[in-house]
Amino acid sequence: MYTSVRRGALACVVAVPLTALALGVAGCGSKSGTGNEVSGTVKFDGKPAAFGTITFTADDGSGAPVSSILDEAGHYEITNLKEGAYKVTVEPGGPRSNPKDPPPAKIPPRYAKPATSGLTYTVTSGKQTKDFDLTP
Repeated sequence: MYTSVRRGALACVVAVPLTALALGVAGCGSKSGTGNEVSGTVKFDGKPAAFGTITFTADDGSGAPVSSILDEAGHYEITNLKEGAYKVTVEPGGPRSNPKDPPPAKIPPRYAKPATSGLTYTVTSGKQTKDFDLTP
């Protein structure tokens, strides 16, 4: 009698944590994304800000900043942003390994900090376009 009770207790001790682990890994039906998407083009002094980085940081400080690399045309796309106000920063890209690529734009350092960039955007529901025209 003692042995069967002990085995039953051991089975419970093992089964309960494994079940909890399986539910945690499966996510219990959590939503993986918001469906909100912002895309657009970043230009500096009228030319594409090729190979730089654009970052959206929530004004309320919630969540981690979200970034996208600008392609050769200065285009970016950021998905799954929650609705709300954001501060936006843009940083120049580094040197290019391919000499045929355009050189990175010489974006002033003020655009790299949320407090000094002066760039903002309010994300709404769904897909939207926001272009940024930076000046020297």
